[in-house]
Amino acid sequence: MSRSPESSPTSRSARIGLGVVGCVHAGLAAAWMQAMAGGFGLVHRMSLANRWAPGLLLVMGLGASVAAVNGSARWTRVGVLGVLGTWVGIGVAAMWVFPTNADLRWLLLALAGGAAAWIVPAESIVRRLLALAPGVGAGAVMVWAQRSPEPSTRPAGGELTEVAPSPCDWDGTVKFALGHGVQLAANGLLVFESVSPDRSWTALAPGDRWRGLEPRCIARQLGEREVRARFEAEGEASLVVRVDEATA
Repeated sequence: MSRSPESSPTSRSARIGLGVVGCVHAGLAAAWMQAMAGGFGLVHRMSLANRWAPGLLLVMGLGASVAAVNGSARWTRVGVLGVLGTWVGIGVAAMWVFPTNADLRWLLLALAGGAAAWIVPAESIVRRLLALAPGVGAGAVMVWAQRSPEPSTRPAGGELTEVAPSPCDWDGTVKFALGHGVQLAANGLLVFESVSPDRSWTALAPGDRWRGLEPRCIARQLGEREVRARFEAEGEASLVVRVDEATA
């Protein structure tokens, strides 16, 4: 009885070729895990991106390589489909998560991963999709985790602390040689000179969008001994100027 191409065993040369694909992806995953920061909590988004997702890719790639050496065509295909699904997940997720930077490169990446996965033999469409699913999920998680929080100088997970200035010998006197109309302004706000408009990696952002927005005042409250203001740019910032009893 003859077998259909989908159910026939993969040839030895094709199996070894797929094993090499798995081995290369395992190496890329290991390099990512080595290069990217660690030390986060087990379920922290950066742990998902830098440890769990590439760890899954490493297992699938090594599994495909070992299966190829042991002559298991089925598990070789499963592992390779998994690692190829990672590229599909990265491309699709990047277009969704980073709309400003979404361009042809991410679409081409997703299409290339999908085309390569379609070439790999599978027993059925359902099994092909099931083999792709872990890689697609891992790629999507890696992209999602790269979206940084809103720009801020506040400590992570805490409130902005107010620190009293240390004593100094300066008596606070400022002398100007100019005449009328001199003003003294204090501006403690920041302009981000390198920022991505959709919070992806700045290197992937359009060059003319790197500089952040100039802060503008959106609210102000004047008190007898205190001034409070809120400013808006990429995010929001607060400015408080207070005169205490010791300096009145």
